[in-house]
Amino acid sequence: MEKKKSINLLLIAFLLGAHTYGVCQEKLFFRGDSIYIHGINIPWRDFAKDFGENYNTAYFENVLNQCASNGVNTVRVWVHADGRSSPEFNANDQVVGLSPTFFSDLDHFLDYAEQKNILVILCLWSFDMLKDYTNVAGVYAGMHHTLINDSLATLSYIHQVLEPLAIRYSDQCNLLAIDVINEPEWGITENTFNINTVDSTVSKKHMQRFVAMQTKAIHDHSDLLVTVGSASLGWMSTQSNAQGNWWSDSAMLNVINHPNACLDFYQIHYWSWMGLFGFDPYIYDFDFWGLDKPTFIGETPANSSLYPPLATLNAAKENNWSGVLFWSYDGNDGFGSWNDCSDDLLSFYQDNSLLTQYESSCNLTSQNNKTTDLIYSVYPNPAYSFIHIKTPPIFQESNFEIYNDMGQLMLKTSSTNIDVSGMENGLYLIKHLESKKRSVFIKN
Repeated sequence: MEKKKSINLLLIAFLLGAHTYGVCQEKLFFRGDSIYIHGINIPWRDFAKDFGENYNTAYFENVLNQCASNGVNTVRVWVHADGRSSPEFNANDQVVGLSPTFFSDLDHFLDYAEQKNILVILCLWSFDMLKDYTNVAGVYAGMHHTLINDSLATLSYIHQVLEPLAIRYSDQCNLLAIDVINEPEWGITENTFNINTVDSTVSKKHMQRFVAMQTKAIHDHSDLLVTVGSASLGWMSTQSNAQGNWWSDSAMLNVINHPNACLDFYQIHYWSWMGLFGFDPYIYDFDFWGLDKPTFIGETPANSSLYPPLATLNAAKENNWSGVLFWSYDGNDGFGSWNDCSDDLLSFYQDNSLLTQYESSCNLTSQNNKTTDLIYSVYPNPAYSFIHIKTPPIFQESNFEIYNDMGQLMLKTSSTNIDVSGMENGLYLIKHLESKKRSVFIKN
């Protein structure tokens, strides 16, 4: 993985240099080509259960077929959302794994979208992870404050889920970006707009660290791009009426001092109430807001009377945003559906085909990663007497180091069946020396 680390560092240095010399910051580049995002959110069929529990092949193939027929080049889909289905947690809100079908479900979605020349943005989490749906959707439906506030809990997610995901899809032709979390600001205590959407909040610093740790992990293990679905320009602008850019390089480096912790491009959302505060991307253009990275509008209503779909698309283009994704395909929340915007998406595509057309031209080398099991597992987790470690079959030998939560080396071994009965209760990191991969187990 060292080669990929070097590539990421060089890429970040190049982009910073480009900004210094005034290269246009509205352009979003993906695998060397300029991309203008043109599409729709298809966030879920079954909220938070689509990947790993209740994936519906026919549904998603039908949706992607319709999108392709109407000139859509990008879709955004949610993965964990509030955590009710994936990943798998223990009683201490530590992540211990994934369901057996999680990656095969994602494989199908990404590969079918690639066949249709559609880019995908995978949105991992949502502010819903701080809501309380536990009475109606199960014990893990929301209230995952520990996952954000406790860096070791965040690491358990990174090692058990995010690193395998980044490795698996590093070369996926059409995976445009990983969106770490949808509208995190609604779960941040310092949000001063007094719009309460969660049951309890976390500090801005902890949420920023949660984002930065995941961003760094993705960059450390792949060349994938990373963004965040900011709820409004109110948290991404240097204008006096905004609260500052909470996701800028300086904000990320303040919590994780490493360039790989910085986002690759920005994402803003727009809803009509934002006009009351002056945060309207269709009135004021990209330059007005003082943004220093390409920025696209990741959510905007498909049934707005103020900005009908075609007017939205034209205004976004004129104001130098990097594209638009309408909300949403099924429209089950009253903010518009596929039928409200599909004709206008096709019309805009026909008038701007050179701008919006995307054709996948790379080889799916990631299939090598998919067919070679790169997923590590540690079981049982939590452990009481022995732990068993499964490593990918490509490794002929395995040597491990086990560290406690203070970073102290506790054990070195070449065995995949390890007696931990004499160890103190706590969370431990297991480092596989041949691959540098780290896993987590919790001894209770």
